[in-house]
Amino acid sequence: MKKNKPAKLREINKIGSQVGKYRENLYKEAYQRIKSAKKHGYWLEIIAICDSIIGDRFESLVAAIKNQVESGRKFRTISQIIENHGPKIVRNGFPQSVIDELVEWVDLRNRFMHEIVKVRDNEISSWEDRIILAKKTAETGIKYSRMIDKITRQIIINIRTNSGI
Repeated sequence: MKKNKPAKLREINKIGSQVGKYRENLYKEAYQRIKSAKKHGYWLEIIAICDSIIGDRFESLVAAIKNQVESGRKFRTISQIIENHGPKIVRNGFPQSVIDELVEWVDLRNRFMHEIVKVRDNEISSWEDRIILAKKTAETGIKYSRMIDKITRQIIINIRTNSGI
């Protein structure tokens, strides 16, 4: 039986608060962890961290678009954000082509986060084959996390500038 849990909300970075500094430190640690994980071949860890970074950047963008109202601050998966807010994100300047590419990455991410030991119909692959694909998925995740971070930061600056914040 599913209990009604309170929504997980993104903390607002208000003037004078330390929220921005906390996030900055978390991002710094996340990118350092990615670098370390890459040296050791921890591809699944990299995929998970990139997913969190990408999700956070989209949550930040949605919160800015919705002017920080509660419904715009809920934690969501990348797929939920794209499904529920994709058109708003694109209208605010996010490239549709990047969203389309990201949807493909999310599908691969899902395979490694939820199906690493599952065998799909008519698809037999060895552990080694899966790890090779996990490495490619991790490397693509790193590229997308940096690209999406850069794009969303610029759009948020534009939103704040245009709204006088």
